[in-house]
Amino acid sequence: MVKRVRDYIDKMNFIQPGDTIAVGVSGGADSVCLLSMLRELYSRDEVHLLAVHVNHNIRKEAKADEEYVQFLCERLDVEFRAVSVNVEEYAGEHSVSTEEAGRRLRYQAFEDALADVPPIRRKIAVAHTMDDNAETMLLNLFRGSGVRGLGGIAPQRGYIIRPIRCLRRYEVEEYLQSRNIDYCTDKTNEEDTYTRNRIRHHILPEAVRQINEKAIEKMNDTAEQICLAEDYIGISVNDAYGECVIQQEGLLVIKGEEYARLHPYIQSRLLHLCLQNLSGTARDISEVHISQLTGLFTLPTGRGIDLPYGIRARRQYENVILKVNSKQTQAKTPPAAMLTVPGISEIDSKNVIVSTIFDYNIGMPIPKDRYTKWFDYDKIDKVLWFRTRQTKDYLIIDENGNKQKLKSYMINEKIPENQRANCPLIAMEEHVIWLIGYRISSALKVTEETKKILEIRYLGGENSGRNNQSYDF
Repeated sequence: MVKRVRDYIDKMNFIQPGDTIAVGVSGGADSVCLLSMLRELYSRDEVHLLAVHVNHNIRKEAKADEEYVQFLCERLDVEFRAVSVNVEEYAGEHSVSTEEAGRRLRYQAFEDALADVPPIRRKIAVAHTMDDNAETMLLNLFRGSGVRGLGGIAPQRGYIIRPIRCLRRYEVEEYLQSRNIDYCTDKTNEEDTYTRNRIRHHILPEAVRQINEKAIEKMNDTAEQICLAEDYIGISVNDAYGECVIQQEGLLVIKGEEYARLHPYIQSRLLHLCLQNLSGTARDISEVHISQLTGLFTLPTGRGIDLPYGIRARRQYENVILKVNSKQTQAKTPPAAMLTVPGISEIDSKNVIVSTIFDYNIGMPIPKDRYTKWFDYDKIDKVLWFRTRQTKDYLIIDENGNKQKLKSYMINEKIPENQRANCPLIAMEEHVIWLIGYRISSALKVTEETKKILEIRYLGGENSGRNNQSYDF
């Protein structure tokens, strides 16, 4: 079993020597197994394990769970960090469920624990299993999430890894029993209050008993194929967007002739992408809205429908035009602030910038993450500001120092007009070094001559011109 986990880690290229791994440890069987296995597989010289326990302060047993995790870390000789959060208060302030609030606060705690670690050495390990993935697949299926949701929980998102997703839950318990390791039991997991628990306690066990004893393993095999298919579909949808959609000031034009040649499924995904790009979010865009928009292509010219986020769709001859009522959708402009370099700059509750300086060695892989960028620190000769666009802003777009007006770049990138004024950026005076979520200035790119790196991480992806990645955590 341990060898299988090691083979899985190596196959997925999850961990490299010298990594610091923040391991989420609640005290439950899965997370205790994950921490113990990682300690068994890797010596202290190979990787640095940091167990992060987040006390949500909801259950009366929470303090006892924290104390057990601390005891376990002492036994395994693993660094321990406990973080206390008020989930219910956060949920109320941000109008989210307690489950979503807990997820956000946990991952913020993991990020905080890694703040001083060079980016190429950061990993966050969480303890999802095959069973968790199968539950997620069914939950998404029953909610009608589409192909993307049927892929379940991705093995890796950025530097978030799931090393025991190759194990069944019963194997986790067998491992702990063989090592004589105790774990905490969350009594709420035994209740049928939550939908996921009903799937866990009733639907999946019946599938294993009545249909296929390897049902969960087969579902995970299918999930891998779905994820590959989703990657391919995404490429096709982006290609279709480029062929069918015209970006104009404050609106999108979907060309009817080109649209009609698409496969019906690509058509629906294209429409979803159009609405997502205009609104800045995928939330609350349902199949009902896609169906209404699809039907508009069959109606006479001049007919129209109203959609979420103040979007108005209208048939104009063979085309469909989507336009946003900016008064309804315009987001609050984030305030301007001078950045602390290095350090943490808390602009407001939705915009946090973390900057780190470290030595650069040729060959270090530059991060591809949309919200983490590297800059040649020695080329930064002015104060850095976090703000939104100004009239004279420009980007340097090539190695020869050629400039492009920020407005022109935004138009070329098809950033909806109603979002442009609110796109966050980092600038030295009028020189935009990073339009967050998009590109950086060529003048500050890392080269073989670079000596020091300034890494800037933006914690607030929902406010950028593009959506951040969704996590199934």
